[in-house]
Amino acid sequence: MKKIFSVITLLLITPLLTESLENLMRDAAKYNVNREFEKAYKSSIKALEISPNDPFAFFFIGDYHGSNGDFNIAIEYYDKAIENHEDSIFEVAHYQRAATNMILNKDLSYCADIKILEEYFKENDDAKFLKDEHPEIFGLCTFTESRPDELIYFANLLANKGYCGYSQLIYNEASKEGTRYDLELYDKSVCSE
Repeated sequence: MKKIFSVITLLLITPLLTESLENLMRDAAKYNVNREFEKAYKSSIKALEISPNDPFAFFFIGDYHGSNGDFNIAIEYYDKAIENHEDSIFEVAHYQRAATNMILNKDLSYCADIKILEEYFKENDDAKFLKDEHPEIFGLCTFTESRPDELIYFANLLANKGYCGYSQLIYNEASKEGTRYDLELYDKSVCSE
């Protein structure tokens, strides 16, 4: 009899929990879109109490931390969002992790996520708006296979066109394997003004 009562109770409570989770996540999504990251964070924390592996809750918490400049923590939550997402890939989480890594590392290491997205876009263009809205972030990843001297050449081109931040990313990538001679060819004076 106790077992039947427990099953009936569980069956009655489950829709209430699911509806509550849906409401929390709908609110979190609305807050996140409106850039009310603290409210999205609070709704997401409550959602994780109901569903401890909800990828969207992790994603919104990542955005909250990113908006506060806590980039390492943001990446941890984007990682959790990606790990717990049940579909093929979590496009916006990969993009946010890439953008956060770009800010944090100031090199082209973020391109690992961009390559995942590029592969995904070959079969599914649902989130291709990310590439359309941010072509420079995707475009810079074409340089990842370049030699250090080529990277320095491109860094100088970008600097001369006034794209100092992107120039610095390319230079930092070149500095990983470039010789002192390669790196001396970078014209630091253009962007120091």
